[in-house]
Amino acid sequence: MKIGNSNFYFEINEMELKQKLAPLQIVINGNVLGTLDDTTYLPSLLSSLEAILKEKYYYNESINCNNYKNKFFNGDFCADYRITLEDSFDDFIKRCARNDKKVFFAWKLNDDAFFNYGEIDGDDIFSSIDLVDFISILEKLKEWYRNNVGEY
Repeated sequence: MKIGNSNFYFEINEMELKQKLAPLQIVINGNVLGTLDDTTYLPSLLSSLEAILKEKYYYNESINCNNYKNKFFNGDFCADYRITLEDSFDDFIKRCARNDKKVFFAWKLNDDAFFNYGEIDGDDIFSSIDLVDFISILEKLKEWYRNNVGEY
């Protein structure tokens, strides 16, 4: 099942949903983050995604489409803007920041990844989405969770 739109969505294997755990991937502008071969503890994932909106740590008013790659990566991934997202995403180095209009992501597959990701290699991946889309799709994910799992 997909929750979102063609530019940003969560793919969930509902057949493997077990209480608060589900295999889940995030797809941003065609770039896949995570694996459906592992489960994610959904309450922690939702909390991490909500933190992008609420925590000052992820907010940078000067980040924009022209400079966000440099903010995340300058020869190596920066120490700032780290995001966890739960087990399905542990094979990746991940960064996320936002301004008042967009959410910016960067990730890279670890050299010693546990799962095989086929088409995903070790290149740096940079993607951004409109903040209003992020908020809307996060709300849809939370609604799906409430309808299929319960409160978190």
